[in-house]
Amino acid sequence: MGGSRTQPYRLKLLRPESGQNGIGSRIRVFREYRELSRAELARLCACRESELADYETNQRPVPPHRLRRIAQALGFPPSAFATTSPRQPGLPPDDFELEQIAYLFSQIESEAERSKLLRTVARLMEEALVKPH
Repeated sequence: MGGSRTQPYRLKLLRPESGQNGIGSRIRVFREYRELSRAELARLCACRESELADYETNQRPVPPHRLRRIAQALGFPPSAFATTSPRQPGLPPDDFELEQIAYLFSQIESEAERSKLLRTVARLMEEALVKPH
């Protein structure tokens, strides 16, 4: 069969490592997700590599204008770098979570598997709506 995969695909979850939750840590995670070196990202956002290293290790605060350039270079909205507490139950997902869900869904090649996932999500949503809080 010509269309089969030789290797299973990997789903990349964009999540800082445990204990790392600053803006800089998210910059590093998103940079690695896009498979860019620090030097490549520094070139794309017109900053020094050492400056970017300081941001990624939370040694230096990221000015808003620089964060906008970094976000644009990585292809994420600046809000994706916000370090907020986990979403409270019952609140809708934010734009970044929706983008991540859409990306992961797009990686499922089988129409049958996508349909199965959608049915499961619909069932879970129904259960959540009828559950007393």
